[in-house]
Amino acid sequence: MTKIQLYDLSFEKFIDRQEIKNRVEELAQQIEDYYAHQAFELICVMSGAFVFCSDLCRALKSQRLIHFIKLNSYNGLESSGKVEMEALPQDALKNKNIVIVEDIVETGLSLSSLKSRLMEIGVNEVKIVSLFVKLECLQYDLIIDWSGFNIGHEFIVGYGLDYNQLGRGLPDIWRLSK
Repeated sequence: MTKIQLYDLSFEKFIDRQEIKNRVEELAQQIEDYYAHQAFELICVMSGAFVFCSDLCRALKSQRLIHFIKLNSYNGLESSGKVEMEALPQDALKNKNIVIVEDIVETGLSLSSLKSRLMEIGVNEVKIVSLFVKLECLQYDLIIDWSGFNIGHEFIVGYGLDYNQLGRGLPDIWRLSK
């Protein structure tokens, strides 16, 4: 089995880039079907979702406005339990249908905080698309409207996800070796 080393940790290949590409195209179609006759805009959660959001935008048949927000609740392998939020374009989002584009949902703390904040500023609707969801780890009452892959407790890198900023550029998904 192929392995890579990032700092002190070893990772093994988990999900191939072609499988990811196919799933992203399916998600784009599902989102477009849902919003068949309605406008919507995207919010890309930085930094991890940038690769997924880029591919999702290219898979959508029509152009959409994209906003970027920086959320952070992780340090290394663990959540800090606090959500830092930067660059929320409040006035631009009022009365809009919003799709939050996230790389991975674990506890749901970050997305729950963002969704609440968006509702406070007056968006019409908030939907969530996440490439990865750890259903076993979810601790908040949060609906993930479209999910690419449901995974277990694996720590993964690649396709935008990182381990202390390394691994984001890997085109496949790699999981921590046991």
